[in-house]
Amino acid sequence: MSLNRSVITKVMTRYRYLVGLSTILVAAAVDLNDGATLCYKLSYGPRDDKGRFNYNTVIKPITSFPAFHPVVEKKVCQQFNQGDPIPGTRLASEELRKDPMGFDPTTFEQKFNGTKIPRWVAVDDNGQRKRCKGDPGTSDMDCIDRANGYANCNPKAGYMNSGALWYGYHFPQKFSANTGYEEEKIGKFYFISDSDNDGWLVAVFDKANNDGGGAVKFTLEIETEEPAFIAVKDDPSKCAKDSHYTKGNPPNKICKAISGHPSCIDYEHPKDGQSDCFAWEYNQQERVGKGSFDLSWSECCTDGLVFGPIPDVGFKATIQFQDIKNMRGFKVGDYRPQTSTLGFTALTPEGIVGRLVVSEEVGLYTHDDSDSAIVA
Repeated sequence: MSLNRSVITKVMTRYRYLVGLSTILVAAAVDLNDGATLCYKLSYGPRDDKGRFNYNTVIKPITSFPAFHPVVEKKVCQQFNQGDPIPGTRLASEELRKDPMGFDPTTFEQKFNGTKIPRWVAVDDNGQRKRCKGDPGTSDMDCIDRANGYANCNPKAGYMNSGALWYGYHFPQKFSANTGYEEEKIGKFYFISDSDNDGWLVAVFDKANNDGGGAVKFTLEIETEEPAFIAVKDDPSKCAKDSHYTKGNPPNKICKAISGHPSCIDYEHPKDGQSDCFAWEYNQQERVGKGSFDLSWSECCTDGLVFGPIPDVGFKATIQFQDIKNMRGFKVGDYRPQTSTLGFTALTPEGIVGRLVVSEEVGLYTHDDSDSAIVA
């Protein structure tokens, strides 16, 4: 993706482990000139008396599909190829806002010079999957309904926002993320920058058929000029599963993206491990979204969330983990646009087994001075 803008973006992460190990990590976007590629600088390790970090590396957000994503490898719906840009859905969402009764995607494609709305369907049959058939929700528009905060989104099938498409819910692994890069007992964070320059923060915890499940409790704060939402939940609510927003059939009920708890900080999961906790609110006056989350999953599946849309630059996001169980590390996706391949930068050392308590702060924000942008 070529960008005609200049920005410095910073991310700071601080870890504290039960085993007594301390690590600090900072990520920042490097200066961008005409034709440059958006990238983030990751800095970590101990800091000197001037606040400078010992280790620095650069990662890039994901702007196109790598070979191992199921839309490429399994040929889902549009049959994307490796290197194809991740399509944005801003125009489609705007069309829904203008006409809540829905629109004809074929007419939309003609109106916007062949622009196709990304679709997904989680079915095993190869022929049906390639033709976007085999599920009653394949024409649903809930996951591109930005006006209603994606509250009715069931990412199993239908037209998908860019973060939902990356998450790849329910195929080939059921009730799980399918980015193609899941790893057992590793939490992975992906920064997506779509063709509309909308950003999406995707968090995936663990891998399907893992050892004993796991749990995380964390808070998230995003400073952004436009509202950001919980764009995908793993798993969707019953209300979302029952919603089928198609042309001429708008939803008669808007689901609750949150679980009704004012905060998930003190939330205790039921013994059956079900009933995740979601608390999220965007303050229009302060231009900030704040939330807390408590997720728990079993050995069958992953867990995770998608947040967005947010600008792919010019925002600040702060994540802090209060509790992590049965996980051994975290990684951030590092895209290589020249080869359309995806690597990872490890945020925590491998080999930490069992209960892990992490205090983490992650901030992305625009700043003209990289030194003064570092937050202590």
